[in-house]
Amino acid sequence: MNPGLKGDGWPDAAAPDEIHLRGPADAIALVPYVLGFHPRESLVVLTLGGDHRCCAACVDLPPVEDHMAPAEMAGRLAEFVTARRASAVSLIGYGAEARLAPLLGALHAALDQRGQPVEASVRVAGGRYWKWPGCGDPYCCPPQGRPINLGSGALAAKATFAGRATASSRDGPAHSLDPVEGHARRRMSAVTEAVERDWPPARLTGGEADPLQHAMPLIGRLYRQAAEGGPPPTEHEIAQVGVLLTVLRVRDEALARMDFGNLRAYARLWTQVVRHVELRYLPAPATLLAYCAHMTGDAALADRALRRAQAADPCYPLAAWFARLFVLGIPPSLVRPDRGSDEPERSPAQDERPAVGGDDDDHA
Repeated sequence: MNPGLKGDGWPDAAAPDEIHLRGPADAIALVPYVLGFHPRESLVVLTLGGDHRCCAACVDLPPVEDHMAPAEMAGRLAEFVTARRASAVSLIGYGAEARLAPLLGALHAALDQRGQPVEASVRVAGGRYWKWPGCGDPYCCPPQGRPINLGSGALAAKATFAGRATASSRDGPAHSLDPVEGHARRRMSAVTEAVERDWPPARLTGGEADPLQHAMPLIGRLYRQAAEGGPPPTEHEIAQVGVLLTVLRVRDEALARMDFGNLRAYARLWTQVVRHVELRYLPAPATLLAYCAHMTGDAALADRALRRAQAADPCYPLAAWFARLFVLGIPPSLVRPDRGSDEPERSPAQDERPAVGGDDDDHA
């Protein structure tokens, strides 16, 4: 793991016993550095202390007309809080009062039933925040709210020093994963077709050759080059990696052999692969990129990478599994790669998509 980061992705200098939230303003300032982006029309549950240090769960606000959603969402969020045995819990809602009130009210009730106190509960809108629920005292809860200053303060300085960046929204870093186009795309298509002739589906899955013997020396070399600041992968190497990662044993080994101290370098490598690889081979490298981003605390990039993986193949099991973990706010300290997979092998030639799990019961 990156030596400058704790297992939950927060810098060593900000270990839980050293994070002191002096009030709602500090909780609001902390959120974008934990999530990696500035939330909009969302409710964020921020927990400190307990088993997993600093964690956050962010959910989109349900439609006003959906009267059942607040209670269901509140139950799941309350389970998220109690599972962490947090010493401090803050609720930060972003958006209009009419959309936030049902969910905040249901969550307060669910936490109260579990005996979990809430340290801060606020609504944020238009660069200001209001205590929720308000007490009616204009000195304590001024009707115009209180201003927010996100870019200054000890927490912002500490996060910036640790290399934590924030995007303006969940889709902020989207441009960094845009696929190459024009002449570069045509070259990648031609190179990929040549690699596919060398590695047809029957050779990959039919036992004619062991893909691991060819894939892992290549991936190992690319990992070393990335860690040492060497040259980016060539188009031929990217095409080879894309094709070979359709073999689930290769993908799982690529995940398991990552050195935690070099995950940021691997993220740059997988970003190059994601931008250049042909669409039918996108899910595996995009999911590996999401893992690296999540482990280094870049929640926005992890989210974007998973979106690209699932857009390319909505049924890709590993992407769906990571998405569930990330949405639930599972800290990176609990996410560890494991060799081997229960997913059955499947060739892109079967339906012009990369290898995914077969029957639902076999999905990993």
